[in-house]
Amino acid sequence: MPPCSWTGRPLHSGRTDEMKIRGNILGERGCWEVSIEAGVITRVDHRGDSPSRKWILPGLFDIQVNGYKGVSLTSAQLKIEDVVAVEREMVAHGVLRWCPTVITAPPEIVEHSLKTIRQAEEQGLVHHVHCIHLEALYLSAEDGYRGIHPAEFLHDADVQEFDALQKAAGGRIGLVTLAPERNGALAFISHLTRNSIRVALGHFNADEKTIQKAVAAGASLSTHLFNGAASMMNRHANVIYSQLAQDALWASFIPDGYHVPYSTLKVGLRSKGISRSIFTSDTISYGGLPPGIYQDPYGRNVIVQDGGIWLEGGEYLYGAWQNLMQGIQKSILAQIVDVETALQLAALNPARYFGIDAEIKVRVGQETPLLVFDAQTLEYQVC
Repeated sequence: MPPCSWTGRPLHSGRTDEMKIRGNILGERGCWEVSIEAGVITRVDHRGDSPSRKWILPGLFDIQVNGYKGVSLTSAQLKIEDVVAVEREMVAHGVLRWCPTVITAPPEIVEHSLKTIRQAEEQGLVHHVHCIHLEALYLSAEDGYRGIHPAEFLHDADVQEFDALQKAAGGRIGLVTLAPERNGALAFISHLTRNSIRVALGHFNADEKTIQKAVAAGASLSTHLFNGAASMMNRHANVIYSQLAQDALWASFIPDGYHVPYSTLKVGLRSKGISRSIFTSDTISYGGLPPGIYQDPYGRNVIVQDGGIWLEGGEYLYGAWQNLMQGIQKSILAQIVDVETALQLAALNPARYFGIDAEIKVRVGQETPLLVFDAQTLEYQVC
């Protein structure tokens, strides 16, 4: 049988090769052998209780990808081929499900970006998108909490505007990050959840009672917890502790070592619990690019160095340089999580959050690709 060498080919690709992969299946006990013919799993056989150094899973699942390697998914110049290029990079790095994330910009740019992502899917040119993540427009405009989102385009929750954006996206917006203290936000959250859209809290400065009301209305996730908050806050009463205390909220964390110090990440994971935590990349258009100084669409200088991205002259990170695979590799090396836990946080848990974990099990009849991750070397192959 040929080795795992498949990279970046669409799911329905007419493959005729055959292969067998042996290793642990994430979420199952023991060692297994997976047989693949013509891009479809034909057998899944238990091969003993002794664990393997290799892990088999249906790929990482990144719920927040703003762009990568020169492509911003929020741009007036965004083209279908740009969306395809980002997906190709995601697949090459083991991310086999992802949420293209549209961030704050002039409304016409947001609409254009949503339409372009929709067209890429409609034309069958991208195959791994779960849904679109809208992290735009309804965030806090307060300095510190808004991060690098331009304040002039941030405003109160607007159902009519969102419905128009959802129409532009062809119904593909499945996750919305917002600030619950915005006027009309609680009714807006209810509107979204009634329409089966997940709601996340992020880039906000609400008090604990407002957070509780947002959760009661249907909010279910904290977007990149510990980030999107001011650097100086009340040491006891603040948005971070208030979110950690909400058992109904899941939390996503960026494991690149820059967004959250690893000691803080360890505390966050212990507080929220592994079962309700998610690793995400939050990678942006400057992610994966060589070190240097770049200029963003608003004329600001962006510094890429040492695996991080900063806004020149500011105290805040501009976004993430590392993709999700690099983030989990780094967190494993830092001994924050073991390999199995890292893969759970970056693969199984996002699927559980979206309620599709039953659909992505390694099972007979499932189409490939699969991700094979070596626990000893931290190397990986997409098969």
